[in-house]
Amino acid sequence: VQNYRRPHDARGQGLMDHVAMMTMKEFSGVVLAYGESDEYSFVLRPSEDMFNRRETKIATTFASFFTGAFVMNWSTFFPGNPLTMVPHFDGRAMGYPTLDILKDYLAWRQVDCHKNSLSNTTYWTLVQEGNMSGKVAQKEMNHKTPAEKREIIESYGLKYGEFPEDYRHGSTLVRLIEEYQLDQAGIDELKAKNIPVKSIQTRSLRCKYEKVVVNLISDEFYQEYSAVFDDVSLKSLKEEFKIRIAREESEKKKLPQLAENEKAAVNSN
Repeated sequence: VQNYRRPHDARGQGLMDHVAMMTMKEFSGVVLAYGESDEYSFVLRPSEDMFNRRETKIATTFASFFTGAFVMNWSTFFPGNPLTMVPHFDGRAMGYPTLDILKDYLAWRQVDCHKNSLSNTTYWTLVQEGNMSGKVAQKEMNHKTPAEKREIIESYGLKYGEFPEDYRHGSTLVRLIEEYQLDQAGIDELKAKNIPVKSIQTRSLRCKYEKVVVNLISDEFYQEYSAVFDDVSLKSLKEEFKIRIAREESEKKKLPQLAENEKAAVNSN
């Protein structure tokens, strides 16, 4: 379908990752996304009240946005290969009461990704390199262990471990919060939009999105990226940051007076 390359099409994965990143930026409550093949899972922070937490509304909105973004960006990743079918994604919303249960879900998806990518690679190796029909290749794979599937792949001079890591383990996207400072160009741009100078914040917080290839089964990821799972909204963090900056500015203004008082005290002695 649509001339996808087998067993792995970097264009298709790039498109899925790009659309998932757009979805995260559109819905600020999303803190993590995990994708494999033709699906993506989005994790919202526990207290997120999007659409009053209506399950159907959340699922249908995410699915429709993802589908629209997929169509809109198709030609960027598949130039010269116009869509001949109407793509569509469905979705479902589920609530997991604890982080441990969420970890189990993500681990399950990553295990499924590894299993499917290994089987997919084995199948297409037999078809492309072994010149087998689909039925014969499927029969050859039946009841084979993961180790035996790797042997089949290697028997044709290929190494499963050399296939792209995100193909074998899936794509993990995380939302991080970082501090930034506007440069003069940024300030001038805001002024050009008639934003009052007094309301321009030269220092603030913003979301930063990264793609990482990690092991979601171990605890290392959750330790390294623990901040991703903090149940705090960006709005609250910005308010706290604004208060801290105001406090710092206030302390800076006091320094000259303190220095002058100290100098006067020395002179009097």
